Amino acid sequence: MRKTLTLLAALTLALTGCDTLTKPNLAGTYHYVGKRVPFQMLNKFELTDRKFIADIFLGETALDYEVEDGFIYVNSAGVKYRLKIVSPDTLRADAHSPFEGTYARVK
Repeated sequence: MRKTLTLLAALTLALTGCDTLTKPNLAGTYHYVGKRVPFQMLNKFELTDRKFIADIFLGETALDYEVEDGFIYVNSAGVKYRLKIVSPDTLRADAHSPFEGTYARVK
């Protein structure tokens, strides 16, 4: 009976697409690490369970994001900006992103 319940639970997780076992906990505040450039667009941001919150352009903005294949995709007006998950405490955006650079979680 116990083996049947265990198999049923595993099947339920597989069918519902539960990613809580593989999804890293990324919530926290991240700061830009590295040499500052004159027009650095993003110096810090916060990730909650569902939102990417940053002070961009004219004020604080909360954007949806999704985690997939080792990347965070921040959704903004039909464009997805990508940050690579280096570790749960380090994220990196490549040179083709307005968020270019490395960000470390501080809390």
